[in-house]
Parts: sequence; structure tokens; C-alpha cells
Amino acid sequence: MSDDLQHVKTDIALIKKDIQSIGKFFDKVDDAVDGMQDIAKSLAVQQQIMENFQSKIEFLDEKLQDQRRMNMEARLAMKEELDDYKQAFKEEMLNAMVDGKEQHRLMAEETKAAHERRHAETLAIIENIVRDVKDKVAIQEQQIRSLENLKWWMLGAFAIITFILNYADLSVIFQK
Repeated sequence: MSDDLQHVKTDIALIKKDIQSIGKFFDKVDDAVDGMQDIAKSLAVQQQIMENFQSKIEFLDEKLQDQRRMNMEARLAMKEELDDYKQAFKEEMLNAMVDGKEQHRLMAEETKAAHERRHAETLAIIENIVRDVKDKVAIQEQQIRSLENLKWWMLGAFAIITFILNYADLSVIFQK
């Protein structure tokens, strides 16, 4: 019996050892399952993070599309407004040019009228001066004729007196 007992003890020891090995194996399996559970949890968290990130990306993409649309609408509105301002400015400039031309024409007419008026006044003044000069020249010519006549009268009187004095007998006159 001792051999059998020894053999049973050996078998028991082997079984214990196998049970310990199996226990260690299941401990490792439990550790692996725990690790897999941790990995599964991490994957679930990562999946949730990815879903949140994807929803944020979609949200931001929608906002970006909305912003692009709003920017395009704002640009179109600004372009229309600038076109309106451009057209209004063009019309104002054309009106200003027409007004400027009209003002220039009126100013030219006023300047021409003033020039003609000054020209007429100048001609009238010149005519008055010419008339005054002609009058003065006529007076001077008359005075010169009068002086010339006087000169001829005096020359004639002198000639007569000289003739009388030369050919007449003055003793008759002075005898008394």
C-alpha cells in the first residue's frame, strides 16, 4: 500500500500542481479578460470621443457652410450696393458736368456781356475824347487863323505905314 499511497500522493501532488497551473492560467485569463474589458472600455470611450468629434466636425462644417453662404450673400449685397453707389455717383458726376457746362456757358455769356458793355463804354469814352480833341483842335485852328489874319493885317498895316513913311511927305503932317 505504500506504493499505492505514494503513487496517490504523487498523483495528488501532480493534480494540485495542475490545479495550481490551471488556477494560474485562469488568473492570467481573468487578467486578460480584465485587460480586454479595460481595452473595451477604452475603445468605447474612444468610440464616444470619435462620435463627439465627428458630430463637432459636422456641426463646424455646417457652420462653415452657413458662414460661406452668409459671406457670399453679404458680398453680393455689397456688390449690389456698390453698383448702386457707382451708378448714383456716375449720375451725380454727369449732372455736375451738365451743371458745370451750364454754369460755364452762363459765365461766358455774362463775361461776354460785361466785355461788350466795357467795350461800348470804352468806345463812348474814346469818342468823347476824340470829340473833345476835335473841338479843341478846331478852336486852336480858329485861334491860329485869327492870329494869322492879325499877322497879315499887321503886316499890311506896317507895309502901308512903311509906304507912307517912305513916300509921303511927313513934314506936312508935322508942321503945325
